[in-house]
Amino acid sequence: MKKQILLLSAMAVFGLAQAQSPVIDWQKNYGGTQNDIAQDVIRTADGGYAVAGYTQSNNVDVVGAISGDDAWILKLNAAGAIEWKKIFGGSADDRANAIIQTANGDLVFAGTSNSTSGTISGAKGGFDGWVVRLTSAGTVLWSSNVGGSDDDAMFDLFEAPTGALVVAGESKSDIAGTTNRGGYDFYLVALRNSGTVIYQKQYGGGSDEGARGVTQLGNSIVMAGTTASDNGNVTGNKGGNDIWVVRTRTNGNPIFAQTYGGADSDEGFDIAANASGELFVVGSSLSSNADLPGNFGNRDFFVLKLNASGTKLFSRNYGGLNDEVALSVAATADGGAAVAGYSESATGQVGANYGAQDFWFTKLSGTGIIEEEINLGGSDNDVAYAVIPSAGSYVLAGFSESDDQDLTNNRGNADYWILKLTFAGTRMAAPEVAGLSMTSFPNPAVDRLVVQADVNLVQVEVYDAMGRMVMVQQANGQVQELNVSEFPDGLYIITATTEAGDRMSNTISVR
Repeated sequence: MKKQILLLSAMAVFGLAQAQSPVIDWQKNYGGTQNDIAQDVIRTADGGYAVAGYTQSNNVDVVGAISGDDAWILKLNAAGAIEWKKIFGGSADDRANAIIQTANGDLVFAGTSNSTSGTISGAKGGFDGWVVRLTSAGTVLWSSNVGGSDDDAMFDLFEAPTGALVVAGESKSDIAGTTNRGGYDFYLVALRNSGTVIYQKQYGGGSDEGARGVTQLGNSIVMAGTTASDNGNVTGNKGGNDIWVVRTRTNGNPIFAQTYGGADSDEGFDIAANASGELFVVGSSLSSNADLPGNFGNRDFFVLKLNASGTKLFSRNYGGLNDEVALSVAATADGGAAVAGYSESATGQVGANYGAQDFWFTKLSGTGIIEEEINLGGSDNDVAYAVIPSAGSYVLAGFSESDDQDLTNNRGNADYWILKLTFAGTRMAAPEVAGLSMTSFPNPAVDRLVVQADVNLVQVEVYDAMGRMVMVQQANGQVQELNVSEFPDGLYIITATTEAGDRMSNTISVR
């Protein structure tokens, strides 16, 4: 009798707490017949968006190309239509990697430049870090090159409360006022709002380090990226490449520098701080030891949550049998995180694959549970470099080479691909379908669970008692085995989808 009451209670919970599935509100391809790669997107004060990246094209949507790779900035309205578009650069290769809007409405982008003409002035040698400030209409206010005679690049930035610009990336140069430890180092630069340098700092060891994300945390700066060193500023290397997080005071003096990862190669690509002063760091991982509880196969999404002192709150891999790489993270108002990158799998926690690399979007709870995941793209390569929350929805930007499935009107090769996802309460535990039967055993389950039906299944989903999707797995046949060894004790709904699109559910407990 007790089991029957628990079953009815679980089903009642699912009736109230439906899991939500994102759908594409709008999607836009922009570019020309060569490669056009969107690297970042932000929401602007007028409710529209600004997109930063680079283009190799000079036709279709791209007008006024200069040479090689040019920085290409798009200003979009709320529906994703172009309001204005601008090319920036010189005689060689120039790229925009990140963009922000300042408190006064200006736009600032950061990237890298190898030119000595056009928009560029004050080239230092090799590739330089490059920061450009624009009016809200895209007119250049100033352009500043930073770095030294070797190669330097900037990948992320934010505006401090003082109006200063804090920019992070990597440097291989010997720069006055700071010390290069060997190879590429984390490179941190603070600029006045006029573009002049306040200070510049390098952090690293004898091998290569590169910062890919930077965020403000109270009165401090936190960078995330990758290190291969175990000397200089770097201690505690776990093996191969590690994710490296460096927190500094506003003057660039270190507070802590901490490595995370395992014995194999792990890389950091972005960082975000939430309202509680916690940090989400994302990247990719091949490891299955030390800070990683397991690996699904090849590279996985690696998501790390830290407190302000750098103490690990959780670290998890997400993915399937092939490669998954997390390239962007945004903290969400509910204490969770939105993570985007790409996936090549249709197994494990990845619900589908349209071919080659797909955009992969996951919404995580504050404790790292997958609340939603979706693949987006077509039969060719599609990679998301940025995700932002936007008025209850999410906007993703990257590139697409596809012209089918979710995409239409490809201009040629890789295009900027920008899309908006909204949530609709369409996924939930399903009732039994007449004439079909499904069983899940053992019940209760400990380490593994077998789902068996009398028809072929194409997908199995697992929801917890709050209606949150905690696993989705592709199926091929009447029997599918699930690994539930890391599930917390409790009741779960198992929902299976047949080849005909029918959905069936039952309830199991895990202990």
